[in-house]
Amino acid sequence: MSSNSFTRQESQYPGDRTAPKASLRLEWVYGYRAANCRSNIHLTENGELVYFSAAVAIVQSISSRDRCQQRFFLGHDDDIISSCLHPNKNIIATGQIGKRAQICVWNSQGIIKLESLLQGHTDGVGAINFSLDGERLASVGIDCENTIKIWHWGRGKLLATAVGHSQRVFDICFYGDHVITCGIQHIRFWTVLGNTLQFEEGQFGKSEAQTLMCIGHFLSSDTKQSTESTDNDYLCLTGAINGDFYIWKKYKIYKLIHGAHNSAIYSIDMIPDGFLTSSKDGLIKEWTKDFSPTRQPIRIPCLINLIEEVSVCSVASRNGYCVAGTRGGTLLLLYQ
Repeated sequence: MSSNSFTRQESQYPGDRTAPKASLRLEWVYGYRAANCRSNIHLTENGELVYFSAAVAIVQSISSRDRCQQRFFLGHDDDIISSCLHPNKNIIATGQIGKRAQICVWNSQGIIKLESLLQGHTDGVGAINFSLDGERLASVGIDCENTIKIWHWGRGKLLATAVGHSQRVFDICFYGDHVITCGIQHIRFWTVLGNTLQFEEGQFGKSEAQTLMCIGHFLSSDTKQSTESTDNDYLCLTGAINGDFYIWKKYKIYKLIHGAHNSAIYSIDMIPDGFLTSSKDGLIKEWTKDFSPTRQPIRIPCLINLIEEVSVCSVASRNGYCVAGTRGGTLLLLYQ
């Protein structure tokens, strides 16, 4: 090869070759982050769908009139891997990966704007959840200690922190003033004590300890969540990797439903009359408050071919709309 093969050639096009005075603007995002994520799609009070891809959070209308409109939150500097919806159904929290992982709390209405920036996790923020009053935010990291943090997000203040578990923690959830976490063969019920947290280990009893993927919750008496749970009379449900439901009360298994799904339960979405679940088996099921199925399951089809199995990692329902997210990165509007 001759030595002048890499000699820079002068352009044959005359004129000014300086960079143009222009900027790029994001118009549309094709894609949905499903890898290593669960329960990461949300429907706002305004009937908009919120999800994320790479470092971008997307707010997309699902009404037939405005379905081709997207708006974006661009406040992250690395990939988003977790999200949750505020009780007012308009504010969103998103957590990212990275050595200096941050949580952004932002308003999805109108002109999207950052409300709070929370920093303190390392490696990434695996799961987040707002308290019922909307003032606090619980987060769990994906660091080696699965660190739990409780924030007053409006003031940007860290209230408490503790080591979550030596094994991976997959979900975190407020229950009144308490916090529940679950993960690989464990569930823990936490109480905030000053600037730290103290836990009670959930007891599987005679049942083999299962890996728990997601948490749903309501009270045993009337299913209306209270901000007071001083008697620790928890009633929450967890979806297990083997497809079973575990219902918990006072740190022990209150009820066990075998074979709720044929494979791992990835997502629980609480609705007024019960809850929805999505699973690795490709099904979405609707349940009553008494944990009974209400209708035939919805099987999510594969849009690529008829052979590939579909895994549903997230489901969200509001105001007659239901949206499912699959492990293959597809979002489906199921009914309205």
